[in-house]
Amino acid sequence: IKDLNTDNDLTYFTYGMNPPMPEEGKAIVFNLAHLSLADRRLFICLYLTKLQAWMVKQGGSSELKTLVFLDEASSYLPAGMHMPVGKKELLELFRTGRAYGVGMLMASQNLTDFDYKSTSNAGTWLIGRLVSRNEQEAFKEIFPETKIKLSETKIRHFLCINEEGIVPFRSPTTFSMNTGPFPEEHLNRIAMRYE
Repeated sequence: IKDLNTDNDLTYFTYGMNPPMPEEGKAIVFNLAHLSLADRRLFICLYLTKLQAWMVKQGGSSELKTLVFLDEASSYLPAGMHMPVGKKELLELFRTGRAYGVGMLMASQNLTDFDYKSTSNAGTWLIGRLVSRNEQEAFKEIFPETKIKLSETKIRHFLCINEEGIVPFRSPTTFSMNTGPFPEEHLNRIAMRYE
């Protein structure tokens, strides 16, 4: 776990200029919960700029070399013309990452939150229950051939949609208390198991 929570904001910016790059079999988790949205966007921008330089240096690949996961990604890829810091870098990674073996996994609570330029480059979608009319209409626009009504989908039931077709699946029951974001000490305990 790379924790940027320090008393000195300059440490975080310095660290953002020289972040660790992916290594085989290792996970890098950045806990940015303590930062303002503007600072989180700036860190994402700095990190993705370095990651893009790293992936080009590694050369092209048809194999997945690294996976970038961004939770609540709609804050960084908002729909529309708004271009917050980091959005350009994310769109570029969506556009070119696959050729270098860099996969993207973005999570959001709402299907309509993302910029269409990023969603048009998505090769696989995992979609759960869509309750609002806007979400259902957006789904029909993106996947017009799908006849499934996602408003009737049960909790923890999803669709996996890719070029091979549509596969419904159910996530296993979790024992989560749904207490919100993981506290820092929980992240550190999990990381210690995999060191």
